[in-house]
Amino acid sequence: MVDILVSRPGFRDLQVRYVDMADATFAEKIVAVNPDGSNIGGGGGPVDVSDRAARLLGIVYGSGGQLQQNANLNLKTELYVGAAAIDPRSIRTLSAAAFDSVQAVGSAGAILAQRAGTNELETEVQRWLGSVAPTVGSKISANSIPVVIASDQGAVSADVSDRAARLLGVVATVTSLTQMNGVAIQMGFGVRTAGTQRVTIATDDVVPVTGTFWQATQPVSIAAAVDVSDRAARLLGRVYGSQGQQITQTATNFNLQSEIAVGGALIDPRSIRALTASDVVSAQVTSLIPGSGATNLGKAEDAAHTSGDIGVLSLYVRNDALVDLTNADLDYGTPTVDVKGRAMVREQAVLIATTISGANAAVTLTIAAAGAGLFHYITSVEIINVNPTAAAIAGSAVTLGYTSTNIPGAPAWTAGNALAAGAEKVVERIVYPSGGIKTTTANTATTIVAPAIGLGCVCRILVTYFVAP
Repeated sequence: MVDILVSRPGFRDLQVRYVDMADATFAEKIVAVNPDGSNIGGGGGPVDVSDRAARLLGIVYGSGGQLQQNANLNLKTELYVGAAAIDPRSIRTLSAAAFDSVQAVGSAGAILAQRAGTNELETEVQRWLGSVAPTVGSKISANSIPVVIASDQGAVSADVSDRAARLLGVVATVTSLTQMNGVAIQMGFGVRTAGTQRVTIATDDVVPVTGTFWQATQPVSIAAAVDVSDRAARLLGRVYGSQGQQITQTATNFNLQSEIAVGGALIDPRSIRALTASDVVSAQVTSLIPGSGATNLGKAEDAAHTSGDIGVLSLYVRNDALVDLTNADLDYGTPTVDVKGRAMVREQAVLIATTISGANAAVTLTIAAAGAGLFHYITSVEIINVNPTAAAIAGSAVTLGYTSTNIPGAPAWTAGNALAAGAEKVVERIVYPSGGIKTTTANTATTIVAPAIGLGCVCRILVTYFVAP
Protein backbone atom coordinates (compact mmCIF):
# COMPACT_ATOMS: atom_id res chain seq x y z
CA MET A 1 0.00 0.00 0.00
CA VAL A 2 1.48 3.38 -1.01
CA ASP A 3 2.21 5.66 1.96
CA ILE A 4 3.57 8.95 0.49
CA LEU A 5 4.72 10.38 -2.84
CA VAL A 6 7.69 12.84 -2.74
CA SER A 7 10.06 14.29 -5.28
CA ARG A 8 13.85 14.40 -4.97
CA PRO A 9 15.70 17.74 -5.27
CA GLY A 10 17.30 18.17 -8.66
CA PHE A 11 15.53 15.13 -10.19
CA ARG A 12 12.39 14.74 -12.27
CA ASP A 13 11.13 11.70 -10.47
CA LEU A 14 8.89 10.51 -7.64
CA GLN A 15 10.07 8.75 -4.51
CA VAL A 16 7.41 6.19 -3.46
CA ARG A 17 7.24 4.75 0.04
CA TYR A 18 4.92 1.78 0.30
CA VAL A 19 4.09 -1.17 2.53
CA ASP A 20 5.05 -4.59 1.25
CA MET A 21 1.88 -6.62 1.94
CA ALA A 22 3.85 -9.88 2.09
CA ASP A 23 5.77 -9.03 5.29
CA ALA A 24 4.21 -5.68 6.39
CA THR A 25 7.57 -3.78 6.03
CA PHE A 26 8.24 -0.36 4.53
CA ALA A 27 10.27 0.12 1.36
CA GLU A 28 11.10 3.02 -0.96
CA LYS A 29 11.29 3.09 -4.76
CA ILE A 30 12.60 5.85 -7.07
CA VAL A 31 10.25 6.50 -10.01
CA ALA A 32 11.73 8.53 -12.93
CA VAL A 33 9.44 10.27 -15.41
CA ASN A 34 10.54 12.20 -18.53
CA PRO A 35 8.97 15.64 -19.05
CA ASP A 36 6.79 14.34 -21.90
CA GLY A 37 5.80 11.19 -19.98
CA SER A 38 7.77 8.86 -22.31
CA ASN A 39 10.90 6.68 -21.94
CA ILE A 40 9.90 5.74 -18.40
CA GLY A 41 12.49 3.86 -16.44
CA GLY A 42 13.77 3.19 -12.98
CA GLY A 43 17.16 2.84 -11.48
CA GLY A 44 17.30 -0.83 -12.44
CA GLY A 45 16.33 -0.46 -16.10
CA PRO A 46 13.27 0.39 -18.20
CA VAL A 47 9.91 -1.25 -17.57
CA ASP A 48 7.48 -1.96 -20.38
CA VAL A 49 4.18 -0.32 -19.34
CA SER A 50 2.55 -0.40 -22.76
CA ASP A 51 -0.25 -2.48 -21.26
CA ARG A 52 -0.73 -0.78 -17.93
CA ALA A 53 -4.30 -1.99 -17.49
CA ALA A 54 -3.17 -5.63 -17.58
CA ARG A 55 -0.52 -5.19 -14.88
CA LEU A 56 -2.02 -2.75 -12.44
CA LEU A 57 -1.30 -4.33 -9.08
CA GLY A 58 -3.41 -2.13 -6.84
CA ILE A 59 -4.43 1.40 -5.91
CA VAL A 60 -1.96 4.20 -5.15
CA TYR A 61 -2.51 5.87 -1.78
CA GLY A 62 -1.14 9.09 -0.31
CA SER A 63 -0.93 9.99 3.36
CA GLY A 64 -4.59 10.98 3.36
CA GLY A 65 -6.04 8.12 1.31
CA GLN A 66 -6.43 6.99 -2.31
CA LEU A 67 -5.08 9.28 -5.07
CA GLN A 68 -7.84 10.69 -7.31
CA GLN A 69 -8.27 11.57 -11.00
CA ASN A 70 -10.66 13.83 -12.85
CA ALA A 71 -13.04 12.71 -15.64
CA ASN A 72 -10.38 12.82 -18.40
CA LEU A 73 -7.98 10.72 -16.25
CA ASN A 74 -5.50 13.48 -15.21
CA LEU A 75 -4.17 13.23 -11.66
CA LYS A 76 -5.90 15.80 -9.45
CA THR A 77 -3.51 18.13 -7.56
CA GLU A 78 -3.81 21.37 -5.60
CA LEU A 79 -1.31 24.22 -5.14
CA TYR A 80 -0.62 25.37 -1.58
CA VAL A 81 1.42 28.07 0.14
CA GLY A 82 1.64 26.89 3.72
CA ALA A 83 -1.92 25.90 4.62
CA ALA A 84 -3.50 28.22 2.02
CA ALA A 85 -4.77 26.76 -1.26
CA ILE A 86 -3.79 28.67 -4.45
CA ASP A 87 -6.25 28.98 -7.36
CA PRO A 88 -4.08 28.39 -10.48
CA ARG A 89 -6.45 30.60 -12.48
CA SER A 90 -5.09 33.62 -10.56
CA ILE A 91 -1.53 33.00 -11.85
CA ARG A 92 -0.53 35.68 -14.39
CA THR A 93 2.50 37.54 -15.73
CA LEU A 94 3.98 40.11 -13.33
CA SER A 95 3.47 43.69 -14.51
CA ALA A 96 5.10 46.96 -13.47
CA ALA A 97 1.93 48.76 -14.52
CA ALA A 98 -0.03 46.68 -12.01
CA PHE A 99 2.57 47.55 -9.33
CA ASP A 100 3.52 43.93 -8.84
CA SER A 101 6.36 43.52 -6.38
CA VAL A 102 8.55 40.67 -5.25
CA GLN A 103 9.96 40.40 -1.76
CA ALA A 104 13.34 38.71 -1.31
CA VAL A 105 13.86 36.70 1.88
CA GLY A 106 17.27 35.96 3.30
CA SER A 107 18.60 32.75 4.86
CA ALA A 108 17.43 33.93 8.29
CA GLY A 109 13.85 34.08 7.02
CA ALA A 110 13.65 37.92 6.99
CA ILE A 111 12.86 40.22 4.04
CA LEU A 112 15.95 41.90 2.52
CA ALA A 113 16.01 45.69 3.13
CA GLN A 114 16.55 48.60 0.66
CA ARG A 115 17.94 52.10 1.04
CA ALA A 116 15.18 54.69 1.18
CA GLY A 117 15.01 56.96 -1.87
CA THR A 118 17.56 55.15 -4.04
CA ASN A 119 16.08 51.66 -3.44
CA GLU A 120 19.58 50.19 -3.27
CA LEU A 121 20.07 46.91 -1.43
CA GLU A 122 21.58 47.61 1.99
CA THR A 123 24.61 45.42 2.77
CA GLU A 124 27.25 45.33 5.47
CA VAL A 125 30.65 43.83 4.93
CA GLN A 126 32.11 42.98 8.35
CA ARG A 127 35.05 40.70 7.63
CA TRP A 128 37.28 39.14 5.01
CA LEU A 129 36.64 35.61 3.82
CA GLY A 130 39.84 34.06 5.18
CA SER A 131 42.77 35.88 3.52
CA VAL A 132 40.95 36.60 0.24
CA ALA A 133 39.19 39.88 -0.26
CA PRO A 134 35.68 39.59 -1.63
CA THR A 135 35.31 40.22 -5.32
CA VAL A 136 32.38 40.64 -7.62
CA GLY A 137 31.04 37.83 -9.76
CA SER A 138 29.55 34.41 -9.14
CA LYS A 139 31.01 32.47 -6.20
CA ILE A 140 30.42 29.18 -4.51
CA SER A 141 28.78 29.34 -1.07
CA ALA A 142 32.12 28.82 0.74
CA ASN A 143 33.57 31.95 -0.95
CA SER A 144 30.47 34.15 -0.66
CA ILE A 145 29.53 36.79 1.91
CA PRO A 146 26.03 36.34 3.35
CA VAL A 147 23.86 39.46 3.00
CA VAL A 148 21.20 40.33 5.58
CA ILE A 149 18.55 43.00 5.09
CA ALA A 150 17.16 44.57 8.23
CA SER A 151 13.89 43.09 9.39
CA ASP A 152 12.30 46.55 9.65
CA GLN A 153 13.36 47.49 6.13
CA GLY A 154 10.52 48.26 3.74
CA ALA A 155 9.70 46.20 0.68
CA VAL A 156 12.54 45.92 -1.84
CA SER A 157 11.40 46.32 -5.43
CA ALA A 158 13.01 44.18 -8.08
CA ASP A 159 13.08 44.24 -11.87
CA VAL A 160 11.63 40.90 -12.84
CA SER A 161 11.77 41.43 -16.59
CA ASP A 162 14.55 38.83 -16.70
CA ARG A 163 13.38 36.46 -14.02
CA ALA A 164 15.81 33.68 -14.88
CA ALA A 165 18.86 35.94 -14.29
CA ARG A 166 17.74 37.81 -11.18
CA LEU A 167 15.47 35.59 -9.13
CA LEU A 168 16.41 36.66 -5.61
CA GLY A 169 14.25 34.51 -3.40
CA VAL A 170 10.81 33.04 -2.93
CA VAL A 171 7.96 34.40 -5.02
CA ALA A 172 5.20 35.18 -2.55
CA THR A 173 2.35 35.34 -5.04
CA VAL A 174 2.18 34.68 -8.78
CA THR A 175 -1.00 36.14 -10.24
CA SER A 176 -0.53 35.19 -13.90
CA LEU A 177 1.56 32.57 -15.69
CA THR A 178 0.78 32.07 -19.35
CA GLN A 179 3.82 30.19 -20.73
CA MET A 180 6.33 27.58 -19.66
CA ASN A 181 9.48 26.96 -21.74
CA GLY A 182 7.94 29.12 -24.42
CA VAL A 183 4.78 26.97 -24.67
CA ALA A 184 1.33 28.25 -23.71
CA ILE A 185 0.01 26.69 -20.50
CA GLN A 186 -3.40 25.03 -20.45
CA MET A 187 -5.17 26.16 -17.31
CA GLY A 188 -7.58 23.95 -15.39
CA PHE A 189 -7.17 20.32 -16.37
CA GLY A 190 -6.71 18.41 -19.60
CA VAL A 191 -4.73 15.70 -21.31
CA ARG A 192 -0.93 15.47 -21.00
CA THR A 193 0.64 17.63 -23.74
CA ALA A 194 3.70 19.82 -24.11
CA GLY A 195 1.62 22.78 -22.87
CA THR A 196 0.21 21.15 -19.75
CA GLN A 197 1.38 22.69 -16.51
CA ARG A 198 3.60 20.38 -14.42
CA VAL A 199 3.66 20.39 -10.62
CA THR A 200 6.70 19.43 -8.53
CA ILE A 201 6.08 18.32 -4.96
CA ALA A 202 8.63 19.31 -2.36
CA THR A 203 10.72 16.52 -0.87
CA ASP A 204 9.53 17.39 2.64
CA ASP A 205 5.86 17.84 1.74
CA VAL A 206 2.92 15.50 1.46
CA VAL A 207 0.17 16.54 -0.96
CA PRO A 208 -3.25 14.88 -0.81
CA VAL A 209 -4.52 13.89 -4.25
CA THR A 210 -8.23 13.40 -4.96
CA GLY A 211 -10.18 12.02 -7.90
CA THR A 212 -10.31 8.69 -9.70
CA PHE A 213 -6.91 7.10 -10.30
CA TRP A 214 -6.69 5.63 -13.81
CA GLN A 215 -3.75 3.56 -14.84
CA ALA A 216 -3.87 4.58 -18.51
CA THR A 217 -2.73 8.15 -17.69
CA GLN A 218 -0.25 7.50 -14.87
CA PRO A 219 3.03 6.28 -16.39
CA VAL A 220 5.55 5.43 -13.65
CA SER A 221 8.84 3.63 -13.39
CA ILE A 222 10.75 2.22 -10.45
CA ALA A 223 14.37 2.22 -9.35
CA ALA A 224 14.98 -1.37 -10.42
CA ALA A 225 13.48 -3.80 -12.90
CA VAL A 226 10.66 -5.80 -11.33
CA ASP A 227 9.71 -9.35 -12.17
CA VAL A 228 5.93 -9.04 -12.25
CA SER A 229 5.50 -12.82 -12.39
CA ASP A 230 5.51 -12.76 -8.57
CA ARG A 231 2.64 -10.42 -7.92
CA ALA A 232 2.04 -11.65 -4.37
CA ALA A 233 5.33 -10.09 -3.22
CA ARG A 234 4.43 -6.64 -4.58
CA LEU A 235 0.73 -6.26 -3.98
CA LEU A 236 0.02 -2.55 -3.75
CA GLY A 237 -3.62 -2.69 -2.68
CA ARG A 238 -6.32 -4.87 -1.21
CA VAL A 239 -9.11 -6.86 -2.83
CA TYR A 240 -12.67 -6.04 -1.78
CA GLY A 241 -15.91 -7.95 -2.34
CA SER A 242 -19.32 -6.69 -3.51
CA GLN A 243 -20.27 -5.71 0.05
CA GLY A 244 -17.33 -3.32 0.35
CA GLN A 245 -15.43 -5.51 2.79
CA GLN A 246 -11.85 -6.69 2.40
CA ILE A 247 -11.47 -10.33 1.37
CA THR A 248 -9.48 -12.17 4.06
CA GLN A 249 -6.81 -14.89 4.10
CA THR A 250 -5.56 -17.32 6.71
CA ALA A 251 -2.58 -16.01 8.67
CA THR A 252 -0.16 -18.87 8.00
CA ASN A 253 -0.65 -20.27 4.50
CA PHE A 254 -2.50 -17.23 3.04
CA ASN A 255 -5.36 -19.35 1.68
CA LEU A 256 -8.51 -17.41 0.78
CA GLN A 257 -11.07 -17.75 3.55
CA SER A 258 -14.54 -18.78 2.30
CA GLU A 259 -17.77 -20.18 3.67
CA ILE A 260 -20.29 -22.65 2.25
CA ALA A 261 -23.93 -21.64 2.53
CA VAL A 262 -27.31 -22.83 1.28
CA GLY A 263 -29.52 -19.77 1.09
CA GLY A 264 -28.74 -17.93 4.31
CA ALA A 265 -27.69 -21.02 6.27
CA LEU A 266 -23.98 -21.71 6.74
CA ILE A 267 -22.77 -25.28 6.20
CA ASP A 268 -19.92 -26.76 8.24
CA PRO A 269 -17.63 -28.38 5.61
CA ARG A 270 -16.48 -30.88 8.24
CA SER A 271 -19.93 -32.49 8.03
CA ILE A 272 -19.56 -33.17 4.31
CA ARG A 273 -18.78 -36.84 3.72
CA ALA A 274 -19.56 -39.74 1.42
CA LEU A 275 -23.05 -41.21 1.86
CA THR A 276 -23.35 -44.68 3.37
CA ALA A 277 -26.11 -47.29 3.34
CA SER A 278 -27.39 -45.96 6.69
CA ASP A 279 -27.96 -42.45 5.32
CA VAL A 280 -31.53 -41.47 4.47
CA VAL A 281 -32.03 -39.24 1.45
CA SER A 282 -35.42 -37.64 0.82
CA ALA A 283 -36.44 -36.76 -2.72
CA GLN A 284 -39.54 -35.10 -4.10
CA VAL A 285 -40.77 -36.69 -7.35
CA THR A 286 -43.33 -34.69 -9.33
CA SER A 287 -43.48 -36.97 -12.38
CA LEU A 288 -42.47 -40.53 -13.21
CA ILE A 289 -42.20 -42.39 -16.51
CA PRO A 290 -41.90 -46.07 -15.50
CA GLY A 291 -41.04 -47.52 -18.89
CA SER A 292 -42.59 -50.68 -20.36
CA GLY A 293 -39.74 -53.22 -20.62
CA ALA A 294 -39.60 -56.58 -18.87
CA THR A 295 -37.74 -55.11 -15.87
CA ASN A 296 -39.75 -51.85 -15.80
CA LEU A 297 -42.66 -51.30 -13.47
CA GLY A 298 -44.91 -50.19 -16.32
CA LYS A 299 -46.25 -52.42 -19.08
CA ALA A 300 -47.63 -51.47 -22.47
CA GLU A 301 -51.33 -51.97 -23.19
CA ASP A 302 -52.05 -55.30 -24.94
CA ALA A 303 -48.46 -56.50 -24.39
CA ALA A 304 -48.08 -60.27 -24.00
CA HIS A 305 -47.13 -61.69 -20.61
CA THR A 306 -43.64 -63.12 -20.20
CA SER A 307 -42.49 -65.17 -17.24
CA GLY A 308 -40.30 -63.14 -14.91
CA ASP A 309 -41.77 -59.74 -15.85
CA ILE A 310 -41.39 -57.08 -13.15
CA GLY A 311 -44.48 -55.23 -11.94
CA VAL A 312 -46.12 -53.58 -8.94
CA LEU A 313 -48.29 -55.67 -6.62
CA SER A 314 -51.81 -54.31 -6.17
CA LEU A 315 -52.84 -54.13 -2.51
CA TYR A 316 -56.40 -54.89 -1.37
CA VAL A 317 -57.94 -54.01 2.01
CA ARG A 318 -59.80 -56.50 4.17
CA ASN A 319 -63.11 -54.87 5.12
CA ASP A 320 -65.30 -57.27 7.14
CA ALA A 321 -67.58 -54.52 8.46
CA LEU A 322 -67.98 -52.96 5.01
CA VAL A 323 -67.14 -49.49 6.35
CA ASP A 324 -66.76 -46.60 3.91
CA LEU A 325 -63.18 -46.25 2.67
CA THR A 326 -63.68 -43.07 0.64
CA ASN A 327 -64.97 -39.68 1.74
CA ALA A 328 -67.05 -38.60 -1.23
CA ASP A 329 -68.42 -39.69 -4.58
CA LEU A 330 -65.82 -39.85 -7.40
CA ASP A 331 -62.91 -40.18 -4.92
CA TYR A 332 -60.13 -42.67 -5.65
CA GLY A 333 -60.70 -45.91 -3.74
CA THR A 334 -59.06 -49.18 -2.71
CA PRO A 335 -60.35 -52.66 -3.66
CA THR A 336 -61.54 -54.73 -0.66
CA VAL A 337 -61.42 -58.45 0.16
CA ASP A 338 -63.07 -60.72 2.70
CA VAL A 339 -61.37 -62.90 5.29
CA LYS A 340 -60.50 -65.43 2.58
CA GLY A 341 -58.91 -62.82 0.36
CA ARG A 342 -61.76 -62.93 -2.09
CA ALA A 343 -62.54 -59.66 -3.86
CA MET A 344 -65.77 -58.12 -2.63
CA VAL A 345 -68.35 -57.14 -5.22
CA ARG A 346 -71.72 -55.58 -4.67
CA GLU A 347 -74.73 -57.66 -5.68
CA GLN A 348 -77.24 -55.49 -7.47
CA ALA A 349 -80.51 -55.24 -5.58
CA VAL A 350 -83.23 -56.74 -7.82
CA LEU A 351 -86.42 -54.71 -7.87
CA ILE A 352 -89.85 -55.91 -8.99
CA ALA A 353 -92.54 -53.82 -10.61
CA THR A 354 -95.97 -55.47 -11.12
CA THR A 355 -99.52 -54.48 -11.91
CA ILE A 356 -102.88 -56.16 -12.84
CA SER A 357 -105.74 -54.65 -14.77
CA GLY A 358 -109.38 -54.55 -13.96
CA ALA A 359 -111.87 -56.85 -15.78
CA ASN A 360 -111.74 -56.07 -19.47
CA ALA A 361 -109.65 -52.87 -18.85
CA ALA A 362 -106.34 -51.48 -20.17
CA VAL A 363 -103.40 -51.16 -17.76
CA THR A 364 -99.93 -49.48 -17.68
CA LEU A 365 -96.95 -50.61 -15.58
CA THR A 366 -94.76 -47.63 -14.70
CA ILE A 367 -91.25 -47.80 -13.19
CA ALA A 368 -90.50 -44.39 -11.69
CA ALA A 369 -87.40 -42.41 -12.69
CA ALA A 370 -84.34 -43.67 -10.79
CA GLY A 371 -82.74 -40.26 -10.05
CA ALA A 372 -80.08 -37.99 -11.53
CA GLY A 373 -77.59 -39.95 -13.65
CA LEU A 374 -79.25 -43.32 -12.94
CA PHE A 375 -80.75 -45.80 -15.41
CA HIS A 376 -83.07 -48.84 -15.14
CA TYR A 377 -81.44 -52.14 -16.04
CA ILE A 378 -84.32 -54.52 -17.12
CA THR A 379 -83.53 -58.16 -16.28
CA SER A 380 -86.91 -59.84 -17.10
CA VAL A 381 -90.42 -59.09 -18.47
CA GLU A 382 -93.59 -61.18 -18.02
CA ILE A 383 -97.08 -60.37 -19.55
CA ILE A 384 -99.96 -62.82 -18.90
CA ASN A 385 -103.68 -62.62 -19.83
CA VAL A 386 -106.07 -64.42 -17.39
CA ASN A 387 -109.78 -65.41 -17.77
CA PRO A 388 -111.09 -65.90 -14.22
CA THR A 389 -114.71 -66.48 -15.38
CA ALA A 390 -116.64 -69.60 -16.38
CA ALA A 391 -117.42 -68.22 -19.79
CA ALA A 392 -114.91 -68.61 -22.58
CA ILE A 393 -114.03 -65.74 -24.88
CA ALA A 394 -114.48 -66.76 -28.49
CA GLY A 395 -111.77 -65.70 -30.82
CA SER A 396 -112.35 -62.91 -33.28
CA ALA A 397 -110.48 -60.86 -35.79
CA VAL A 398 -109.14 -58.63 -32.98
CA THR A 399 -105.37 -58.47 -32.30
CA LEU A 400 -104.21 -57.29 -28.88
CA GLY A 401 -101.16 -54.99 -28.93
CA TYR A 402 -98.69 -54.27 -26.08
CA THR A 403 -96.11 -51.39 -26.16
CA SER A 404 -93.18 -50.03 -24.09
CA THR A 405 -91.26 -46.75 -23.50
CA ASN A 406 -87.60 -45.93 -22.52
CA ILE A 407 -86.41 -49.42 -23.52
CA PRO A 408 -83.85 -49.64 -26.35
CA GLY A 409 -85.64 -50.57 -29.61
CA ALA A 410 -89.10 -49.86 -28.04
CA PRO A 411 -90.10 -53.56 -27.96
CA ALA A 412 -93.80 -54.39 -28.59
CA TRP A 413 -95.87 -57.60 -28.38
CA THR A 414 -99.14 -58.91 -29.92
CA ALA A 415 -101.63 -61.68 -29.02
CA GLY A 416 -105.08 -63.03 -30.09
CA ASN A 417 -108.17 -62.45 -27.95
CA ALA A 418 -109.50 -66.07 -27.63
CA LEU A 419 -109.23 -67.32 -24.06
CA ALA A 420 -110.93 -70.41 -22.53
CA ALA A 421 -112.83 -70.18 -19.24
CA GLY A 422 -110.49 -70.24 -16.20
CA ALA A 423 -107.40 -70.27 -18.45
CA GLU A 424 -104.36 -67.93 -18.89
CA LYS A 425 -102.29 -67.02 -21.91
CA VAL A 426 -98.62 -65.97 -21.73
CA VAL A 427 -98.07 -62.99 -24.02
CA GLU A 428 -94.36 -62.56 -23.10
CA ARG A 429 -91.99 -64.18 -20.60
CA ILE A 430 -88.29 -63.31 -21.15
CA VAL A 431 -85.14 -63.13 -18.99
CA TYR A 432 -82.36 -60.84 -20.30
CA PRO A 433 -78.64 -61.77 -20.03
CA SER A 434 -76.56 -60.90 -16.95
CA GLY A 435 -76.44 -57.16 -16.54
CA GLY A 436 -79.86 -56.66 -18.12
CA ILE A 437 -80.92 -54.10 -20.70
CA LYS A 438 -79.97 -50.52 -19.85
CA THR A 439 -82.82 -48.09 -20.47
CA THR A 440 -82.43 -45.33 -23.03
CA THR A 441 -82.52 -42.22 -20.86
CA ALA A 442 -81.29 -41.61 -17.29
CA ASN A 443 -83.69 -40.39 -14.63
CA THR A 444 -86.70 -41.20 -16.86
CA ALA A 445 -89.74 -43.42 -16.15
CA THR A 446 -89.99 -46.75 -18.00
CA THR A 447 -93.47 -48.11 -19.00
CA ILE A 448 -95.24 -51.17 -20.51
CA VAL A 449 -98.85 -50.65 -21.73
CA ALA A 450 -101.47 -53.48 -22.13
CA PRO A 451 -104.96 -53.18 -23.76
CA ALA A 452 -108.35 -54.46 -22.49
CA ILE A 453 -108.50 -58.17 -23.46
CA GLY A 454 -112.22 -59.12 -23.25
CA LEU A 455 -115.27 -59.62 -21.03
CA GLY A 456 -114.25 -60.47 -17.45
CA CYS A 457 -110.55 -61.03 -18.33
CA VAL A 458 -107.51 -59.30 -16.67
CA CYS A 459 -103.85 -58.67 -17.68
CA ARG A 460 -100.93 -59.06 -15.24
CA ILE A 461 -97.50 -57.43 -15.95
CA LEU A 462 -94.28 -58.16 -13.92
CA VAL A 463 -90.81 -56.61 -14.53
CA THR A 464 -87.54 -57.20 -12.59
CA TYR A 465 -84.71 -54.61 -12.76
CA PHE A 466 -81.96 -52.77 -10.85
CA VAL A 467 -80.77 -49.19 -10.79
CA ALA A 468 -77.23 -48.06 -11.66
CA PRO A 469 -75.41 -45.20 -13.45
